[in-house]
Amino acid sequence: MHSLMSMSKILLIIFLSACSWKAPLKNINVHGMTCWMFNLHGHKWVTDIYAKRSRWAEAYLRGHFFASMKSTQRCESMNAYLNRFLKTRLKLFEFVKHFDRALSCIRHNEVKAEFGTHHSSTVLTTKLYALEKYAGTVFTRQSFLKFRDEMKNAELFFPVNTENHGGYRVHILTKFRSPDKIWKVCYGNSGRSMKCTCMMFESVGFPCPHMIVVMKIEHLEAIPESCIMKRWSKLAKETVQVHHDNESQGDATNIIRYGALSSMCSRMSYFASQSEKAFKEARCEIQRLTCRMEELCKNSAEESEREDLKATKHHVRDPIIVKAKGHHEPRYIRNFGIKFYIS
Repeated sequence: MHSLMSMSKILLIIFLSACSWKAPLKNINVHGMTCWMFNLHGHKWVTDIYAKRSRWAEAYLRGHFFASMKSTQRCESMNAYLNRFLKTRLKLFEFVKHFDRALSCIRHNEVKAEFGTHHSSTVLTTKLYALEKYAGTVFTRQSFLKFRDEMKNAELFFPVNTENHGGYRVHILTKFRSPDKIWKVCYGNSGRSMKCTCMMFESVGFPCPHMIVVMKIEHLEAIPESCIMKRWSKLAKETVQVHHDNESQGDATNIIRYGALSSMCSRMSYFASQSEKAFKEARCEIQRLTCRMEELCKNSAEESEREDLKATKHHVRDPIIVKAKGHHEPRYIRNFGIKFYIS
């Protein structure tokens, strides 16, 4: 029983080490640990379990993009947020009202964050001024903060060797006070592509600290395109098209549309302000589009009024009161000593 418990502890240590980005599985000598403690060298069960290590847990799904989500945390987070607006004894119409208000708050926060991303500048705090400034122009606000954390973590890593292989170079890195741990970053000279053995970029979507160290070694002032995932950039919503089944003009929908158009026009305004010719052309086009959109807005309002008039006959109204069958006894009420009969 004691040996079984010790073996489970060893497997737990191996699993936890494999879950970390900083301890690749290839650096863990499973057979050496088992042979040293239990003399299980060549044991069939241990060999079979190690051969199935790719199916041990989701930690071995690294290299596949899941946006840092694990199990059902996205659903649990949404449920926890909606619990602040909903109660168990709500009626159906009250539930719809509260649920719509919760969605409006989510959309408002999204529009607010998007406005801050496109219309504010980040404060630079690291010594890598050019690289940090470029990251601020590419990533959204929250994504930039995460990338800056990785820039600060990159201070713990340093190169120990570089191997030239024609069109690419392999930089071998190690960590301060952990010389036994090694990471390799492959850097392509032509396309400035990078690939690290930790596979953090493939799993999370952000450049790992090892890539940032290689950027310093190669004297890069901009993040390579291969190290930028569009999902975390300011251009993530450029190709997103929202389809509506109806033309409902709710406040939340209008806010989302306004935010999307504002983010699209901000980039156009930047380029149009660089020259006099571009400024005049953009001003004329904006005036023309403004008149056109104003006309469309009036036509849409008139059409909605006509639709409302047509749909009035289909509205649900109060039921018609029908007198009950049978003979009704006369009733009376007493007021100030006088009887009033009611038939």
